[in-house]
Amino acid sequence: MYTRRLYGFWMTFNWSKKPFIFGAIYSFILTVLFEFVFHQLHFDFSFGWQPISVLGITVAFYLGFKNNASYDRTWEARKIWGV
Repeated sequence: MYTRRLYGFWMTFNWSKKPFIFGAIYSFILTVLFEFVFHQLHFDFSFGWQPISVLGITVAFYLGFKNNASYDRTWEARKIWGV
């Protein structure tokens, strides 16, 4: 395995130039829309905190079980390979 490859700043920047530009444009568009919709039109979204917290708890349990299953598969593979 070859591990002595060093990547400089400009090489990394050239690799990620296009996604960075698209991300910056996307963020700019979302910021302009947010400023226009919420500050100019005075349009406000109001949500209660209960649905958000229930959704967060549900996602936490789901990710916890998925992480546990993934770790069990990894541990079983390590036992099989004798590591």
